[in-house]
Amino acid sequence: KAKRRNSLETLLSIFDQSNRADSRHILNVSEEDFPEEYREIIRRLQKANGEQEIRKQMDLEDDLVDQFGTIQEVLKEKDQLIVKTTEELDKKRLELSEKDEFIAKLQREIEEMKNKKK
Repeated sequence: KAKRRNSLETLLSIFDQSNRADSRHILNVSEEDFPEEYREIIRRLQKANGEQEIRKQMDLEDDLVDQFGTIQEVLKEKDQLIVKTTEELDKKRLELSEKDEFIAKLQREIEEMKNKKK
């Protein structure tokens, strides 16, 4: 309460997450802690909390948010796997290129030796 410097901060303090109950949606807000001008807002929020359909919709939204987070994690893991696989492929290509160069060098040396014998 001491940190509320103006009416906007007082209004926003209604939604202070430190007042949460066990539920992610329920805030423990007492009308008496706020000036009369904000009590209508608090009553409307409490009424919405009491409506089963609104609570059901909030739970569905939570499920969607959770699923979206899971999808984001899977996509992040996929991207990391692609980067890792690409790096490994690049490393293998470099190794093959170096081996090809070595084989080409040996073949040139063999040809040079053959030409010297003639």
